[in-house]
Amino acid sequence: RRWVQFGGGASAAQLDWMRSQLQDAKVAGQHVLVAGHLPLMPKSCPNACLLWNYPEMLEVLREAGNVVCTLAGHTHQNGYILDEAGIHHVVLPAVLETPPGRDCYGVLKVFSDRLELHGVDTMMSLTLPLPQTREKNRPSWPGAVKVL
Repeated sequence: RRWVQFGGGASAAQLDWMRSQLQDAKVAGQHVLVAGHLPLMPKSCPNACLLWNYPEMLEVLREAGNVVCTLAGHTHQNGYILDEAGIHHVVLPAVLETPPGRDCYGVLKVFSDRLELHGVDTMMSLTLPLPQTREKNRPSWPGAVKVL
């Protein structure tokens, strides 16, 4: 089951907007963390929870070359996979399904060489290595981050 009522997709206009934002970030020397509701990468969640046209969105992100991580929810479960382009895909659990008396939240810390997700209780913790910036006159982490 791939197409379910509780899913959704990105329109052509939204894909164009993403391309534009990623290009602006690239010109500014920024790495990008993309945050959205629906997961984008198979094996990070059940297929029914993926953005309907995730292949097109992944193509946009990979072509840009400056996306380092995506954050999503929707599945209500922890999920993670590193794709072949080196983009970390993190799926976060929902507080909605957290048992009474327990917690489900985290803090994402940005360092020059990594992202650290410090999960509390039912949220996982991860350390995500980042690519090192080697180009001259290009800002490095942190301070050179754009969140879309």
